[in-house]
Amino acid sequence: MQAIFWGGFVAGILDAVDGVIALNPIQVLQYVASGALGKSAFQGGFAGAAVGAAFHFSIAWVAAAVFVLASRGWRSLKHMLCPPMERGKGLGVS
Repeated sequence: MQAIFWGGFVAGILDAVDGVIALNPIQVLQYVASGALGKSAFQGGFAGAAVGAAFHFSIAWVAAAVFVLASRGWRSLKHMLCPPMERGKGLGVS
């Protein structure tokens, strides 16, 4: 459960930071919310941005959950992930 929380949290933060580097963060999050709320998300001010942030992190946590659950069931994915230090060294060399 911790892997899902922290994986989704970190992925959500990194994705949000990447999305707002050159743009207004409030507008970016309102745009995310507009998928469900339509044009009213842009008129909601900070509340629209908060809804967008909730959607954004919900998507990140679902993606993390899918990855964690898949990694427990797929032998090839388990092999890719374990041991992490050895895999990291291999990626660094290549």
